[in-house]
Formats: sequence, C-alpha cells, structure tokens
Amino acid sequence: MRKWQFVLLLVVGAALLGSTVFREPIARAAQSVSATIAGPLDDQGNVKVHEQGTAPVRSANNEVVVSHTLQGEPGPFGNCDDNEPIYTVPAGKTLVVEYIGSEAAGEDAVAAAGSVFGSNDEGVLPLTYEKAFGGRFSASDAVHFDFAAGTVLRIGASLSQALGCTFTIAIGGYLQPSS
Repeated sequence: MRKWQFVLLLVVGAALLGSTVFREPIARAAQSVSATIAGPLDDQGNVKVHEQGTAPVRSANNEVVVSHTLQGEPGPFGNCDDNEPIYTVPAGKTLVVEYIGSEAAGEDAVAAAGSVFGSNDEGVLPLTYEKAFGGRFSASDAVHFDFAAGTVLRIGASLSQALGCTFTIAIGGYLQPSS
C-alpha cells in the first residue's frame, strides 16, 4: 500500500511544480510566433520557390506499351527481322518513347543486335544486348525520343551464328499532342 501512496504523492508534487514554478516557460512555449520572411516574394506576396509553374501531368489513357515477338530462321547475315509494322503513331499525336527492351534467343548464337526505327529509317533506337546464358541475350535502355504523327515503327533484329531466332521487343512511352 505504501507504493501507491508514494506514487500518488509524486504525481501531485509534479502537478504542483508544473503549475507554479514551470508555469511561465510552458505558457511561453505554447504561444504562436510572429515571423517576417525577408526574401524573394512573388507578386501576390508568396514566398518564391526554385521550381515554378505548372507541373506536366499525363493521363494513363495516353500511355503506350507495344510488345512484338518475331520468330524464324536467320537470313544469310543473321537477320531475323520481318520488317512488319509494330505501331503507327496516331494523327495529331507525338509518341515519346522512354523505354526500349528486348530478349533474344537462338541456339548457338554468339551475338545479338536490334533496333526500333521509324518509317523512313528515322529515329533509330539501337538495343544494347548483353549475353545472359547459352544462346540468350537481353537489352534494356531508358531513352527519350519523339516520333511524329503517322510514323510507322518497325524493328530490326539479328543473331550471329544462330540456328533459329526468337526476338521479343518492347517499347514504352506516352502520346502527347503534336506541336
């Protein structure tokens, strides 16, 4: 029972001490502080920050992801491309490509090469392949390239000394209004 009395005495003593001796410092700490900012202000009196203006926002509806797989037998120079269109940029839009990636495979392949390019060989985006294992290769690059409205994207791919070839190429980006 003596422990409870001691605890009660301690709590009452702390409350008395806080309400008398420490009353003024506690009250001062709770007051609001008036401050004047002496720095660059804009026309409305707001503090200027380094980044100004409106941040660009993209709608998820404008995102573009294209994936295409080609399979077959390499030609005389190891070419596996079928030169078939993989994407056409819609009228009034610009396609901004931000990512290209690929996986390549072919039995006994020693090297891989590939690219994404526009209708008239404009905007060639080469893929830099690294050997993964066996006859497998992978490539992944962050890019930033614009393709104009009406551009037809195609792919080129080749495997050196391969028996058969399979390429999967993916591009990612977004559409924005043509300027």
